[in-house]
Amino acid sequence: MEMRQPYRLIGLFLRVLLLCVLMWGVIVSIPSLSLPGGTPAQFEQALDQDRVTFVIYRSTPEQVTSVKWAEGAFSWHYAGVSYPVDAFIGRTWEVPTRSESDSNRWIPFWVYITPVKYGWVVAVAWALALAVMLGSVPRLANRWAWLWLFTVGQIGAILFLLLEPRSLWYGTQPQDPPRYRRTGGVGCLNAIGLAVVTVALGALAGALIEAVRSST
Repeated sequence: MEMRQPYRLIGLFLRVLLLCVLMWGVIVSIPSLSLPGGTPAQFEQALDQDRVTFVIYRSTPEQVTSVKWAEGAFSWHYAGVSYPVDAFIGRTWEVPTRSESDSNRWIPFWVYITPVKYGWVVAVAWALALAVMLGSVPRLANRWAWLWLFTVGQIGAILFLLLEPRSLWYGTQPQDPPRYRRTGGVGCLNAIGLAVVTVALGALAGALIEAVRSST
């Protein structure tokens, strides 16, 4: 047991590190759920002044019809626009940009829209947590259940790092196994409920952030 303690401490440190990165990714993506209105002119001005740190756009095959853009970690805006697709891509090629049609429904939205420099580390942390889960024998649920929670459940990766292989507050100490280990079907139902709650709370937090911003 004592010989394994250094490895458990290293594993605990890496687990906390991944958890902090993912929590940061969630926090900085919340304002994208409640967007103050903007204008194409404001978007253009932000681009000219190099304030834009991330762009999400909606388009037809020929035309970009709307944009969400971030100016730092907690400042998102929205505007209806009318750009030819090629001209828009040429205008924003130096800015991290994603089309809404490219969104992968199996990857939580917050993983790939971190609007700050080195935001890609959030996606790397999520992928590492997923790899750890798939390569382990989780205590609370089987891998199928956790896979549903990672994807449909939005914040399953955060819950996994908090609770597996033992609750984080147990540190490196052993923890008794649960009476019931969730199956894939139960995990799917839990994931749907968790997604509804997560998106609702995220939208509420975004609205509160916008209310505070508007009052200052």
